[in-house]
Amino acid sequence: MAGASTQRGQTQSWAPARVGRTEVRLVLLAAMVASAALGLWFSRNTTFSVDEFRVFIDSAHVDLHELLEPFNGHLILTTRLLYAAFCSLGAVDQCVAVASRVVG
Repeated sequence: MAGASTQRGQTQSWAPARVGRTEVRLVLLAAMVASAALGLWFSRNTTFSVDEFRVFIDSAHVDLHELLEPFNGHLILTTRLLYAAFCSLGAVDQCVAVASRVVG
């Protein structure tokens, strides 16, 4: 993790001189954990959006061509792979029934 180079070849950091690289990484880790926890907390009791529900339903029987095809102009390969794996577990029928009651 290099900072901006100076004329003498030394690097500068945005952190004060007394704060080391380990402390900066610990603060970054804490911020990332807090962000993930808040994201999960704020999205509790929610279900799929309309677009996400459509991708979920279409991922039940997906092939390589469909995996690489963009959705609304975006490549969502990892999302489709995750949904395809979830669909292969056999839990799709329950999820579709619950999501269709909420969406529809």
